[in-house]
Amino acid sequence: MLLRKEEEYRFELHHTFKGEFLSPIIMNLNDKFVNHYDDYDEVYHCNQKIHQIMALPNVTLDFHVLYKNNQCIGIALITHGQVNSEKLLDQKNLIESPQESIILNYYHIYEKGHGLGTRWLKEIIFPYYKSFGKHAMYLKSSHAKAFPFYLRMGQKIGTYKTKSDNGLFIREGQLFKISF
Repeated sequence: MLLRKEEEYRFELHHTFKGEFLSPIIMNLNDKFVNHYDDYDEVYHCNQKIHQIMALPNVTLDFHVLYKNNQCIGIALITHGQVNSEKLLDQKNLIESPQESIILNYYHIYEKGHGLGTRWLKEIIFPYYKSFGKHAMYLKSSHAKAFPFYLRMGQKIGTYKTKSDNGLFIREGQLFKISF
């Protein structure tokens, strides 16, 4: 479903997974391997998360996709329904009002620094879910460069640590709540 079109950009919502939706993560992973390596394979973990969520009862996974000139350059995986923070964020009792909340499971845009991410969330994704009675988004991230982005929109509500895939690195992450 087309949510908005702006010049060469299309903001779409899909309810069925397509492999091309992983393109932005693959492009970011390639950049990470070349410029600042760690052994956390986000494509693998995103695939795992998609299948984990799709198997949960009473939960819906939406695929928000950003295209530029017919190339997939952004993905936002949003979970809503009977969201459970222990199952979806590995944290107990984190979500204040589960029926009024969404979870951002993955969020990647290959084109950074153009204001697309903020606009996508604030002008397209948040209003879409607000129209269904949702008021807050929760997420966890271990991408330190993304922390300021999330803090500009919301608040940090926790921290966590996890090992990278081969135990070579400790990934320090933060949990956020963004009200809309």
